[in-house]
Amino acid sequence: RGDDGGVPFGTGNLKGIAATESANSAVMGANLIPLLGIGIPGSISAALLISAFVIHGVQPGPLMFRNQAELVYGLFGAMLMANLCNLLVGQVSLRAWTRAVRAPAGFIFPAALICCMAGVYLSAGGSFGVAVMLIAAVVSLLLGAVGVPVIVLLIAFFLGRRFETSLSQSLTILDGDPAAMLDHPVACALLIGAEGIHSPIRAQMHPDQPPIHWGGAIMWRGTTRARPIRTGASFVGLGTHRHRLVFYPISQPDADGMAEINWIAEVTVDNSDGWQSNDWNKKVAIEDFIHHFDGWNYDWLDVPELIRRAGDVWEYPMIDRDPIPTWRDGAVALLGDAAHAMYPTGSNGASQAIVDARVLGACLVEHGVTAEALAAYDARLCGPISEVVLRNRGAGPFGLLNLVDERCGGQFDDIDAVIPADERSAFMAAYKSAAGFAIESLNAAPRTIAEGAGVKAPSPA
Repeated sequence: RGDDGGVPFGTGNLKGIAATESANSAVMGANLIPLLGIGIPGSISAALLISAFVIHGVQPGPLMFRNQAELVYGLFGAMLMANLCNLLVGQVSLRAWTRAVRAPAGFIFPAALICCMAGVYLSAGGSFGVAVMLIAAVVSLLLGAVGVPVIVLLIAFFLGRRFETSLSQSLTILDGDPAAMLDHPVACALLIGAEGIHSPIRAQMHPDQPPIHWGGAIMWRGTTRARPIRTGASFVGLGTHRHRLVFYPISQPDADGMAEINWIAEVTVDNSDGWQSNDWNKKVAIEDFIHHFDGWNYDWLDVPELIRRAGDVWEYPMIDRDPIPTWRDGAVALLGDAAHAMYPTGSNGASQAIVDARVLGACLVEHGVTAEALAAYDARLCGPISEVVLRNRGAGPFGLLNLVDERCGGQFDDIDAVIPADERSAFMAAYKSAAGFAIESLNAAPRTIAEGAGVKAPSPA
């Protein structure tokens, strides 16, 4: 083939060289589409970019546009600047680079290999990383020799862990039968979004939803080996809903009467500037927050000592999402935190996800694997649980602490003189009823899913 002037390509025609180089440069932007859209690299250079993301804790994919928007648009800006820099560098140093590439391969490849080995040795911290690099290089050469693109190996490397996790979950659901994944109709009939508070399915279902809500409460959680108090299994709360400590045993006492005590220290601060940390959970030093509990010393409990004797302590902002009018859209439904992320007041956040699954299962038994089952599930839970989400933004069951604080400033000799037993019982019964935790009702209710019941799968189309 030749250009309009009749000069054949393949003979050093500059137009042919320019055409191939232009095409090679143009594909770089297109490679970002699968990388940013679904987290899959489209080329070796995109794989290197995704490696940098993973190293810095960034998960490539559609959520980047919401969770790290500044990074995405910074990347776009960097590409524009890179094109300008390429133009300037090319004009200034093109002749020098042409001389460099004329150097014998016996010099270029050893120099590049030494740089690669040094970088891997320093980043991986030893010779094992260098060995892995050399093995990967040999495998890449063998793949190239038989015509297999190296990018296939890189995609397998990045997606392998996610694939293995999804495969393991699927096999567990299908009783270890891999053949069922090819013909099981349930897999293509419904979609249940249970991907947590950052649910992309919820974002598509309700694109105008407000951002995550933080009311100003910060929690610090840890465990300490200590002696349980009162009954030995008591759930104890101190303070008010704006400044409190909650603790309870999570193990049986040992021979010395010591048990593992789970505790949550909480303080509510001004939230007008929003959550300023980049982390939604992080390990912190005890000295960072223990001053909030100075003076919390009683003859039956030393709060600072309980906190100081903990191992690792983690900090969390107490967050939730505003309720949405429906958890369902056709054959798609939400479950757990994707549907109703709520403050963990009363320890009912995770419990509700279990209830969701049981109710959804009962609806599938009754209506089959159909959109009608999701509609029944949504009608039964969405409204009532949305009320619980909003109620938990208040004090929840810890409202009793607020009543004590309001009536006596937290100082009393006889609690019955401050809040009579009947009033305390009525207060807690109202919360348990709203949250679905009323003991008598739960014990008297029939099984959510009858014993032996099963879901009838729809017939293949």
